[in-house]
Amino acid sequence: MPSPPEATEFFSMTYGEITVSGWVTLNVLRRVEAGEVIRFTVYEAMSEDIALGDLICSFAAGKLAPFRLPEEI
Repeated sequence: MPSPPEATEFFSMTYGEITVSGWVTLNVLRRVEAGEVIRFTVYEAMSEDIALGDLICSFAAGKLAPFRLPEEI
């Protein structure tokens, strides 16, 4: 799926020794930075030279959550 036009903000996260980056909306970026509990999509995600496609993430308190959040969050 191509990124929606509003996914203009670069997003990068590191978990252990793996870094994943891609594109999110400004609203998502603000909510992650504010520490909200949020489930969102990182569009066109990449790790090193590996294309991961669209990646669903759950964040809480500004960090990758170790659990899956329900879709309505």
